[in-house]
Amino acid sequence: PHRGMRFQPMMGDEVIVDVLEEDPHKPIIIGRVYNGQNRPQLKPEDRIQNQILTPYHHKLIFDDKKKTVTLNTGGGETIHLADAAESEDFGNQVKISTADNHSIQLAKGGQLKGLQIQTEAGHSILLKDDPSPSILIKDKSGKLHLTYDTDNEIIALVNEGSAQIDVKWGTGAVKVGARGINREWE
Repeated sequence: PHRGMRFQPMMGDEVIVDVLEEDPHKPIIIGRVYNGQNRPQLKPEDRIQNQILTPYHHKLIFDDKKKTVTLNTGGGETIHLADAAESEDFGNQVKISTADNHSIQLAKGGQLKGLQIQTEAGHSILLKDDPSPSILIKDKSGKLHLTYDTDNEIIALVNEGSAQIDVKWGTGAVKVGARGINREWE
């Protein structure tokens, strides 16, 4: 059929076997059980969670207490979905992250209402909806950033480091540095 779930028992799994039509030549596995060596993944107090775990450590977790669904690959890639109140830090959110710390997060909560993208090195782009709509692009050091404030219609390019800022177009350029402003035209 084109629906349902199938999890093939692995060698060493303890299973429950029944037979079809009371015929011992027609065995069918109807379930798997835990034993002293093969224990459940969840502690008794966490049983509000349901998990699917593969032998390669891929994991799908449904957490009714936290109102989340998380999918993890064995290599550490993650998709996290959360239904939460807007008063919480990230509220309703979707976050996709890689094992090497790249991430994309969409959220509507107290700490973030918008979209955030971050690289492994720490470069980031933030598209913020509320309380002050803006776009912020930062380098990994946090010293160089570009902000577009949509409420006040201001574009700010900030360099807290020692290098100059170059603005180029067509055949011209403006260079702003600690020693002043230099214009170049061809």
